[in-house]
Amino acid sequence: MNKNKFTRCVFAGGVSSIIATIATHPMDLIQTRLSSSIEFQVFRNINTLKTFKQASNILRLEGIRGLWRGLMPCLVGVIPSKAIFFGCYEYTRSYLITKQKKINPVLIEILASAVGVVVNTTIVNPMFVLKTRMQIQEAGKILYRGYWDCCKQIYMNEGIFAFSRGLTASWLGISETAIYFIMYQYLKRCFKDPKHKNLSILGISCFCKLSTNFVTYPHEVLRTRLREYKNNKKMRNICKDMYKNEGGLRSFYSGLTAHLFRVVPKTMIMFFVYEYLCRLKKQQ
Repeated sequence: MNKNKFTRCVFAGGVSSIIATIATHPMDLIQTRLSSSIEFQVFRNINTLKTFKQASNILRLEGIRGLWRGLMPCLVGVIPSKAIFFGCYEYTRSYLITKQKKINPVLIEILASAVGVVVNTTIVNPMFVLKTRMQIQEAGKILYRGYWDCCKQIYMNEGIFAFSRGLTASWLGISETAIYFIMYQYLKRCFKDPKHKNLSILGISCFCKLSTNFVTYPHEVLRTRLREYKNNKKMRNICKDMYKNEGGLRSFYSGLTAHLFRVVPKTMIMFFVYEYLCRLKKQQ
């Protein structure tokens, strides 16, 4: 993989993530709160599937700014995250295709996805710990005065390793990413008519994201639980408690509706912009 292509992938990944994150952040907030073990007054006595009802309650109690709570650390985390991921993914994939020609195409997608997920989540995980802590604050029950205060309190009260919370659950996301890219690359090859390139990218992204999230969503809930300020349990203990005390398997899908409302359009926007920028820069 040449230097120009790598730079193009990193740039496209960063720009596409900015646009997609800002557009869909309110759903990220709702999904984080629904996945949390903390009981929010905003959500009491409300059916968890009524995502838009919850959004209206946040607007009423916290104002329009409340829907974008935690956006700054999310942007600071997601921009390098997606840039690093797409750069690592495309580099690894290109290397395996050109240098290791006997490797099965499915294995190539799994390995490339794994490298991308492990590298980027390890680097940016602290920013997503800050994002989660800021998002699970309810209006009137503020624990942190801002991002810097949040950072200081975590370090002083919990130590430096608290910034790695949720990392193991994030690594479980390798399965979601691998399944997504196996399907995505296969369908891209099937629908490569240049006249309908943009529509096919949107449709393929939507279908692949919906499919993979129904299978792998529990790791999102576990990741949120591990990043909470009051949670010092190990992942296996969290799983046992959730299954026993929160309704069995259903508890592992808390906030799924809000999650789908966020990640599906976010993925469609991100991959549309990403593919467009890659083609645009390539033509220049």
